[in-house]
Amino acid sequence: MATKRQIAANRRNARHATGPKTPQGKATASMNSLRHGLRASKIILPGERQEDFDHIHDGLQNLYQPQDQAEQYLVDQAAIAQWKLVRVEVLEADCFAAGLPPEGRVRAHHRSHSALCEGCSRRHVPRRCRKLPSSP
Repeated sequence: MATKRQIAANRRNARHATGPKTPQGKATASMNSLRHGLRASKIILPGERQEDFDHIHDGLQNLYQPQDQAEQYLVDQAAIAQWKLVRVEVLEADCFAAGLPPEGRVRAHHRSHSALCEGCSRRHVPRRCRKLPSSP
């Protein structure tokens, strides 16, 4: 159990650790728990291009030509679902290229989207995702 002195020191130290203060720091911290991006609240993640999403959305918009708010919602959701499917396909291809076993593929997606993996060219494959030796 912590002493009164330790508790007081912890409280003093906690006043200094208040988290990011700048908009850039807050944006970076908001991505800390990101793993694969399928449940992310943001549609476009770091390393992805808004133009690519817009291309998918515009194609669906032109194809279905929604006539009311409900139909527009369905087109928007279809575009988001298609975008996330593409994200998973890229992740899967990168994991295959890195030689990850099936059970490690989703876990290996790094939250920072910044490390290059040995044997991979995609920026969102983590450093710890080393190319595995071939099975005998």
